Amino acid sequence: YQRRVMGTITTTSTLVCAFDEYAAESTACVDYIGELTHKAAELGDSIDQLVEFAGYEFDVDIQKRLLRVASFGKSFSNTYVTDNFVNMCRRLKVLQYLRAIGTLISLEQLAVIEDSRLTKRLATHGHYQLAFEIAEILNSSVTPLLGIWARHLIGSIPKASPSTSAHERSTYFEIVTDMILNKFELYHYRGVMPYEPVAVFAHRIGEQTRDQNYTDIALRLLSASPSADTRFRVLLSWNQPKEALKEAVASGSSDMIFTVMEHLLAAKDMEFSSDKVAGAITVLNQYPESAAILRSYIKCVTEAHTQRNVVKVYSDSFREFTTQC
Repeated sequence: YQRRVMGTITTTSTLVCAFDEYAAESTACVDYIGELTHKAAELGDSIDQLVEFAGYEFDVDIQKRLLRVASFGKSFSNTYVTDNFVNMCRRLKVLQYLRAIGTLISLEQLAVIEDSRLTKRLATHGHYQLAFEIAEILNSSVTPLLGIWARHLIGSIPKASPSTSAHERSTYFEIVTDMILNKFELYHYRGVMPYEPVAVFAHRIGEQTRDQNYTDIALRLLSASPSADTRFRVLLSWNQPKEALKEAVASGSSDMIFTVMEHLLAAKDMEFSSDKVAGAITVLNQYPESAAILRSYIKCVTEAHTQRNVVKVYSDSFREFTTQC
């Protein structure tokens, strides 16, 4: 840096001298500043040079000095675009964070690695908070990081033991769920949060371990998802028709309610069983909207299949439904 800047008569060296004299509170800085104002066209290039030099330096003190000089030069240029300066400051900060965990890389190596790959790799190796901070600095997506972190948190919950009561274990699961939801809420302004994939992950563990606590986590995470379509679709895939019907009624979608009804009846080529019809009645009769749709559906199916004599519809179940409605 000294060989390329100091001892020359370039605008860059003039800027460095002006900064040094200004820092020393010397009146000589006035002459240098006057010279810089007459070289406004070259000043922007000189600032970029100093920013570039800072990127090649491993000494943090020299980096800071070069960036201070560059920042000083910006004060005398009305046309300088600060994007390059801001981007370099951010990347140097990332390099310092990486060196703190023993990862020493250059600016060129950092440029080769995509921002998302870098943060995802850090999260995969357990450096979650560092990954979040670097994602903030580089303005990259935090959604994959939050997904990795939340799945790790759920997957690392210890197995049930005789020394732990059911209430204590349930409380522990609630604390974990609150941690995840609070973290998602903290970063909700950065984009779509991974409510669905994390909920699916928790539900899968619940099915494998037959532990209702994991299912409860999955339902709470899914209920926090802002997408009604996503909540409805996943609940049906989990064979949770009652919860899916609640979502369908809340959304006011007749198509969703009809889909739940078909799921409950498991209708295929209109082959109903009395048990399926009775079960569907019990669930669908909880809400006026779904009861009305089922009543219309039963009427249409009864008339159609009475004429064609394809299947026998269970009139006892229909009569019970009519009585309940």
